[in-house]
Amino acid sequence: MVKTQKRSNGKKLMKAFAAALCAAFIVNFLSVSYAGIITRIKDIARIGGVRENQLVGYGVVVGLEGSGDKNIMTAQSIVNMLKSFDVTLDPKTLKAQNSAAVMVTANILPFMSEGDKLDVVVSSIGDAKSIQGGVLLQTPLKGANGKVYAVAQGPVSLGQLGSSQQSAGGVKLHPLVARIPGGALIEREISSDFVADEKIEIVLNKKDFSTANAVSAAICDKFGEGFARAKNAGVVTVKVPSSFEDNVVGFLAAVESLSVQTDNASKIVINEKTGTIVLGDDVRISPVAISHNGIKLKVAEAPAAAPAPAQAQAQNQQPAPGNAAAARARGGGEKNIIYLNAGSTVRDMVDALNEMGAYAKDIIAIIQAMKAAGAIQSEIEVI
Repeated sequence: MVKTQKRSNGKKLMKAFAAALCAAFIVNFLSVSYAGIITRIKDIARIGGVRENQLVGYGVVVGLEGSGDKNIMTAQSIVNMLKSFDVTLDPKTLKAQNSAAVMVTANILPFMSEGDKLDVVVSSIGDAKSIQGGVLLQTPLKGANGKVYAVAQGPVSLGQLGSSQQSAGGVKLHPLVARIPGGALIEREISSDFVADEKIEIVLNKKDFSTANAVSAAICDKFGEGFARAKNAGVVTVKVPSSFEDNVVGFLAAVESLSVQTDNASKIVINEKTGTIVLGDDVRISPVAISHNGIKLKVAEAPAAAPAPAQAQAQNQQPAPGNAAAARARGGGEKNIIYLNAGSTVRDMVDALNEMGAYAKDIIAIIQAMKAAGAIQSEIEVI
């Protein structure tokens, strides 16, 4: 009987020891995970000098079924176009309900060559009711420098549904904006100069000193000390090795495939419309006491004192000091109380508030009040 009891106690000790090891592992894992994630350089940065460019042009959509413009601007545009075909008309005598003035926009990607095709967006700028079923006439697309880089033309497409129909979700289509897939041809290439003085620049999508330093260190570890230097929080300057002078593309491919650990400042994102709160596990709370809409929250350095016996009898469940469970009362005494130890995370608090049954608006208000009081140091972004 004694041996059986000893074996039982031994098993309990082993289970407790294993649980402690698991808890320690989880804490260590979290302490690393919220510092950043391992990702490739190409996923967090771009090469300096390699970028998209915006194109825009003014054109006319024709072939409409009486749903076009009624203003003089479109009529004048058609008259000007017909002059190139030796046709002369008075704009005042021309009725242009079967046509519409539009703006055509597109983004030209880097390294696109002559003859490549672009998707374009066509948007009415007049008083047309719909451009459904129309055809865009040849429209030059210009860059910010005023030069023509592409020419667009073709039938516009609003989708499978007509302008008077609704989608399955009940959303009515917008009949004044359409697309032409592959509707523009590149007529002039835009050069991308990404090598200067045998150096290239890696531009981070999100500016951060720690991430820039990590990118620089990863490149130096791969190609040698001194080949990369973080210029600032957003740019890392990289020297092209002599062995890659004739193969810069191969060097860039090798650089982009390197893995680094990113680092981001802790932030709480709040969407008040949907009641959504996004936060990391590393957002800590300093000592504070808050009362909001019947909810009481206390974050203290020392464990909170246990309630008096009479008060304890009135409460349904009193949590141990420092736990994230909510203390509630039925039939008297204090209720809706949360006790947390200093250094607990905002996630612990949110879990406790959710367990209590607090509304999203109350949780958001408490977080904002804690930020104003200095109990939360992380940035709060409301979207």
